[in-house]
Amino acid sequence: MLIVIFCLLILFTYQDIRYYAISSWFGMPIIWMYGLNYDLNKLLLALPIYFSLLYLNRCEKYIGNGDIDIFFIQFLYLTFEQWLACIQLSCFFGILLSLFLKSKKIPLIPCITASFGLIIFFNWL
Repeated sequence: MLIVIFCLLILFTYQDIRYYAISSWFGMPIIWMYGLNYDLNKLLLALPIYFSLLYLNRCEKYIGNGDIDIFFIQFLYLTFEQWLACIQLSCFFGILLSLFLKSKKIPLIPCITASFGLIIFFNWL
């Protein structure tokens, strides 16, 4: 399943670089499959937090809603320590990317994809 998520992240990376937006509908089947195949309690615990973050982000607009969607999907499939490391690495990569691009708006999904790849495929943790 992690390979499917990584392939989905590659698609999202292309969309984010090209349009600075992603279609979150592609992530919904991944969330539904988690609810069917894995721990439903974790999903029910995380969904109110996810919807609260989407609401707060709609009011304030700190990061894109697609970024929150991707972090939510990663939270479901990674351990908590891997998920936190993924967030920290993607923020670090985002800071580096912002230094090179020198713009107010940067595509964060490529940074999330790179950090997810490092954590999963190279067994960073």
